[in-house]
Formats: sequence, C-alpha cells, structure tokens
Amino acid sequence: MTHRNTCPATVLRIGLSVACLAAAVVYTPSARADHQTSVVKIERLTHNVKRIRFKTATDDFAFKAGQFILLKLPKAYLKKFNKQHGTGHKNIARPYSFASAPSEAPYFDIIVKHYPAPPDKDVPPGLASSFIHEHLSPGDDVTFSDPMGSLYMPNDSDDPIILVAGGVGASPLIGLLKHWFDEGLDKDREIYFFFGVRSKRDF
Repeated sequence: MTHRNTCPATVLRIGLSVACLAAAVVYTPSARADHQTSVVKIERLTHNVKRIRFKTATDDFAFKAGQFILLKLPKAYLKKFNKQHGTGHKNIARPYSFASAPSEAPYFDIIVKHYPAPPDKDVPPGLASSFIHEHLSPGDDVTFSDPMGSLYMPNDSDDPIILVAGGVGASPLIGLLKHWFDEGLDKDREIYFFFGVRSKRDF
C-alpha cells in the first residue's frame, strides 16, 4: 500500500505492509495449484516461528517481489485433522508471502508462525501452521499455486523508504528488501525497517 506524499517535505513517505498469513484467511484452491516443490530446509527462528526453504521441481519457476502463493494442504492430512478435531475441511489452501528474492528461484522461503489450540477455548489449532510445524520435514513434497498478488513500491522518488511490520508480517518485506538490495536500490535511497514483536523471545 502506498500513499501520495501530501505532507510537508520534512515528513517521509511511509509504505506500510500488513500481511495476514495463515492465521485468519482460508482459501479454497480456485487458483491453480499445479506446481510441485520439495522441502530443502526447515529453520527454527523463534519458539513458534519457522522458515521453510523449498525448491521447485522445474528450474523455470519465477515470481515477483511482493507476491505470494497458496500452499495446498494434503488430503491425507486434512482427513486426519478432521477426524481428530471433528472438523470437515476439504480442499484447503493457505496464502504465504515469499520471504526471498526472485533471484533465488527455483528456491524460495516462507516464514510461518505456529498457532496451537488456545488453552481456554474449545477450538482446534491452526490448520496449516500445525501441518507445517508438526508434520512437514525436509524431503517432503507439497503442491502450491501460481504466484499471485503484488506489493508495489514506486521507484519514481528519492524519498527514504520506511517499512513497518510486526511478527511474521515481516515476511513479504524481507523478500522486498532482498530484491531491492539485488537491484541496488539501497544505494540511491535510504531504507528504514521498523520491526515489532510482543516479547523478547519473539525477535
């Protein structure tokens, strides 16, 4: 999201990105889920956040900085989850932003926070985050959609760029920053990244 600078020159233009990853949005796979990828590496970043690196089955896979994919959950996992929690999920895919630069393809990263079942509520845990954190391992194959969406930063200004994000909402900004560094944008414009979390262990 970008805002035209109608304020005095001393006020910087701010680009603010808020990413809703797997916590709240459920997608049925209306977008084609026709790409195959395998898990290369899983890295624990904090007590409840992991970074997963994938490699696509073909070397011609490409995406743009700021895009996202829909990760399709396996039917076998959904069947087991439904039986365990009394749910009725079918054909579910969840959105995850690229936390890597287009230059890294056919490899790409996503960053995922785990959402366990709240201890004081009778609700199941996060459907996709539980799959990724508790069931996904290096070497596993998953299916995902074509890249989609856009998170655009105009390059017609020399104003400083200010990025603000909290928690895993930083994922698309990490991908954008890597791309901007690849393109040398940081040599022409100042870039500030403000990152917030709830506690020290979340950094």
